Amino acid sequence: MTLTTQEVDAFLLKFRKRGATTLSVLGKHKDFINAIDTDFGKQFLTEMISEYELLLGKIASIEATPEEISDYRAIRKILLRYSEKISAYYEGIDAIKQTVKGEVK
Repeated sequence: MTLTTQEVDAFLLKFRKRGATTLSVLGKHKDFINAIDTDFGKQFLTEMISEYELLLGKIASIEATPEEISDYRAIRKILLRYSEKISAYYEGIDAIKQTVKGEVK
């Protein structure tokens, strides 16, 4: 999901400096979104999720070593950070689209 030039213009016209700040934050998240949309990014994220699920299974069955528990915590922390960035980006885009809905033709 992306914004059209007309949507960006309408948003900036309506919110001026605050709108520019919002778009700047979204721009920072867009770099991250672009990175995870690459073949490498998709593979990396898939492997992280697979490892997370494997470690979670070991923890749930009380078979995990202390090192595996530590790995699980680190991977979980990274995945939560990724998830927050992805959510923030798409929620921000959606909020802008809803804000300028009807103003853009």
